[in-house]
Amino acid sequence: MAKIVKCKSCGAEIEANAKTCPECGAIQKKMGCGLKLAIVFLSIVAVIGVILIAAMSGGDKKDATGVTSSNKTDASSQSETGDNLQDNKKEEKKVLYDGDTLKATFNQLIEYDSVEGCCYLQLEVENKYDKAVWVYLDNASVNGYSIRTLSSTPMYIEPGEKSLNPFIITYIQCNVEDIDEIESVKFEIVEAEMEGLNEFFRTDKIELSF
Repeated sequence: MAKIVKCKSCGAEIEANAKTCPECGAIQKKMGCGLKLAIVFLSIVAVIGVILIAAMSGGDKKDATGVTSSNKTDASSQSETGDNLQDNKKEEKKVLYDGDTLKATFNQLIEYDSVEGCCYLQLEVENKYDKAVWVYLDNASVNGYSIRTLSSTPMYIEPGEKSLNPFIITYIQCNVEDIDEIESVKFEIVEAEMEGLNEFFRTDKIELSF
């Protein structure tokens, strides 16, 4: 019996190998082998980056939102010692998408002075689907410039649970020196099945304006 999935456009139940939806006619786009390999490669790079950042932090701990802060150190001592790695951030609680299979809320855009040419986009993503999923971002741009990478390790989210795993934004090729110069970030949020990383849902283009 053929595996049944939901149409990414209208939500109708269709066979997993169907190229178009018999209900609405929408093309069922699947993740190619190249993109799968790219996600695996980016995951490895992201893990290495996290390890390097942790090594630079000198024993700093993360709070509930995943932002690094010095353990038991007040703001004045951080200023004197220069141990505060967080250089800048744009913060606003804003729902970006709320649908049948996921809810995505913007938390913050964070930049660290120990890491050049990129910053971290933190979204709170809730899996409203009845199965565990991978969530990643695609077709991204910064200030109108298309960027190749807007990802870290794709979010793995169990049904009914949430993730705050940050996505990496590279802006070095966008005539941007720091996040103060970022005026807009656009991307699509993609949900993929655990088995085979087959895409089953994709949002329309989402824009964050600062």
